[in-house]
Amino acid sequence: MDKRAFRVSFSIVAAVLFHLFYCCSTSTDDKVPANRREAVLKLADQAQLAKMATEDEDLEIRETAIGRLTDQGLLAKVAMDSDESYAGVILAAVDKLSDQILLKKLAVEGKNPSVRLLSVKKLTDPDALAEIALADTSDNVRNAAISKLPDRPMISELANPIFRAKAIGELEDSDPRLWHIAGDLGKVADDARPCIARMKLATREPRIKSRFPRIRFASRVADAKGAYFQGSKPGEEVAMDLQQDDIILARGSWTTVFPLSTQSLGQFQSAIVSGGDLLKKLFQKSVFSQEDLMELARSRIPEVRIGALANIADPALLAKVANEDKEEWARLAARERLAKLGGAK
Repeated sequence: MDKRAFRVSFSIVAAVLFHLFYCCSTSTDDKVPANRREAVLKLADQAQLAKMATEDEDLEIRETAIGRLTDQGLLAKVAMDSDESYAGVILAAVDKLSDQILLKKLAVEGKNPSVRLLSVKKLTDPDALAEIALADTSDNVRNAAISKLPDRPMISELANPIFRAKAIGELEDSDPRLWHIAGDLGKVADDARPCIARMKLATREPRIKSRFPRIRFASRVADAKGAYFQGSKPGEEVAMDLQQDDIILARGSWTTVFPLSTQSLGQFQSAIVSGGDLLKKLFQKSVFSQEDLMELARSRIPEVRIGALANIADPALLAKVANEDKEEWARLAARERLAKLGGAK
């Protein structure tokens, strides 16, 4: 056997022996975890290390694997794909990242606020930081991004929730950042900033666009003040319109409800808004068929689902949602509609 063939054969045998050792060491023998850890410490295969860091049931093995992992792309993948219950592994992966493009991706798209926060702390791109300061739904992440901005006027503006709401309202309906600003789509948004993003996204729903091809969303946000003996508390007035050409299709407005007394005069208090109520009005239009509403009730956007469910006339479908839907707000919307249908008989 020549030297090249011997080296190839040896590499194959070594890989097979490691695989057998790693797999067979999943028994209940108390000495096994230490043996597995020693095997991982000798492993150089980056793809295999990433797989262990993401999928292994043993936390120590995951931690050992992430300690051996150096590939920037795979570190980012581990941070993005790992179960949130393995927070230490995720944060360790982010901590080892230095690639600014990957850090921005994690800072913008990471599901876990802790991951986004650590990524922001390592970011240096002022444009990326400004985008995160405008769009992120976490106060901690936004504030971390704002604190790293070199432009003092920009810091002042991005720290102002009224400015952020106006800036979001000026984004194009097709801007991909809206999905990030929209926040957790497993929950209803009662804050104007994610709600404005969701309403802009709602106008892109195919069933809405087919009925109102030129529909557009407009928002107006202004300062409001709560007056107290010691001073005033900042709040907001929010108005939202869905319109086509010069015709208002649906309109909603909300103002901060200030408490009778407060110990935090300087702290901004947002208005409680309801995009679902706005879309309930839109879906009352006769151009929407029951088929349209059933399709819209399957939207990714909670407010679209709520608006559609409030106008569906099929008790069987509503009962199915009320009993089986995984989201509490959807079950509640279906029950409220069923109650109205029952009262109308």
